[in-house]
Amino acid sequence: MGLGHIGNAIPSKKGKSAKIFSLKLMRLNVCCYGVTIARFYGLFQCSGSLFLLDDPIPLSFRDTPASKAAPMIEAFARDVQNILGEQGYLINDRLLKLLMAARDALRMDDVCITQIKRRRVRVLCATPSDTWPQSVALNDIDMYTMGQIIRQQTMVASEAVNATPITKTVDLTGRSPGRYIGAPILFDGKVWGTVEMSGTAQPDGFSPDEITAAVFLAAVLSVPLALLS
Repeated sequence: MGLGHIGNAIPSKKGKSAKIFSLKLMRLNVCCYGVTIARFYGLFQCSGSLFLLDDPIPLSFRDTPASKAAPMIEAFARDVQNILGEQGYLINDRLLKLLMAARDALRMDDVCITQIKRRRVRVLCATPSDTWPQSVALNDIDMYTMGQIIRQQTMVASEAVNATPITKTVDLTGRSPGRYIGAPILFDGKVWGTVEMSGTAQPDGFSPDEITAAVFLAAVLSVPLALLS
């Protein structure tokens, strides 16, 4: 963890003693499922008090050694960065682009983002759009695997080819797909929605990189979903 320092004393006015302000840049390497994500944070200091400024200087991927991330994760992360960084797109268009990128990266067929609002779980964005219901009553979510995801605030990943009907996952379409992954979208201690992906079972099952990509996607979606709510 490296520290840099930028700052000067602010001139005093009318004879009053000046307060010293300084800005320190701190690089934090956060490890998530074996993938190191480097970020910069600002520590704003005023007369001995520290205030955390979240990510005032974003770190581009070219500054992170490629060896620190698996090729699949790095490619997906770049896609996410490009989608969020492009100009002129509405938020729903960006969410759809993110879903399509995740669908391809995780070898899925159907993907959706849900939003919990007014006692219903609403499908905010999905592809293909005609596959998913518009909404489900919050009281009925236990009919689906999504109920477990929301209530336990945990990810569910299943390659349930030979599972019994009791253990099979059920996505929001009511089907029991051979390949399923769902994750809660969490922000400030609250579940705001879910991301759910389903498809045809693959012979090699889920890779650790695919699990990491799903966690990463849910984390990326947390702030936009909270703001939309």
